[in-house]
Amino acid sequence: MSEKIPTHQKAAQVRTLLAIWPQIDRRIKHNERLVHLTAQHSFSSDVSAENIVDKIIERIYQKERLQIIKNKIEKLVEMLGEHHKQVIRFYFWDKIPAIEIASKNNVSVRTIFRKLKSGIDELACSLDKAGFNTFIFNSLLENKWIYNIHDSILNGELSEAI
Repeated sequence: MSEKIPTHQKAAQVRTLLAIWPQIDRRIKHNERLVHLTAQHSFSSDVSAENIVDKIIERIYQKERLQIIKNKIEKLVEMLGEHHKQVIRFYFWDKIPAIEIASKNNVSVRTIFRKLKSGIDELACSLDKAGFNTFIFNSLLENKWIYNIHDSILNGELSEAI
């Protein structure tokens, strides 16, 4: 049975997932560089081979986990209707300001924010179907960069009018 979470918490989770999506590729590449550097460091270090292998395995695991998260977020957004999907992609992933989206679509900024809010609400209702239950989401927050984004959203620093 799925947990009951207040809508504002689910909406904050969705905003966090949408906010981290554009950063995941950069984080994956960062982990790849760290694996490479760790492997290079192993030849010039007093650190045990077992410790180095553990570090490399952990980085590979983090990279794979980030790719899974990215794919789940994409599937979550794909579940939306075309208008919501487009506005969410422009706003969160392409970082296009709401005023510019409104201008391109010949609608008011208020309409864009309404579409963003209703899209986020729709996504919040679909979190469990997409594999993002509270336990999974909280495990994401173990990543300091994801926690910081989520904390900013909860504190209203990244939310704008949504």
